[in-house]
Amino acid sequence: MRIYFAISLLMLLAIAGFAQPNPAEQSPAAADRNEARWADWEAQARIADGDYDGAVQAEQQADTARYQADRHDTTGHLPR
Repeated sequence: MRIYFAISLLMLLAIAGFAQPNPAEQSPAAADRNEARWADWEAQARIADGDYDGAVQAEQQADTARYQADRHDTTGHLPR
């Protein structure tokens, strides 16, 4: 049972690593949305681990990335 769990975990980690597209091929807004998505997943993982302070920080990072993506969509650049 432990071997099955370890293999499953390694496969999920490998899939997650390959699933991230090359940031150079993305628009700035898409890269920011992708970063926000990953930060949301990080927050969920930290909540599951009981790390609520880390979850709050990850959510703040996600909010910042979403804000930057919105700014890229509306103005084409980041605010000064």
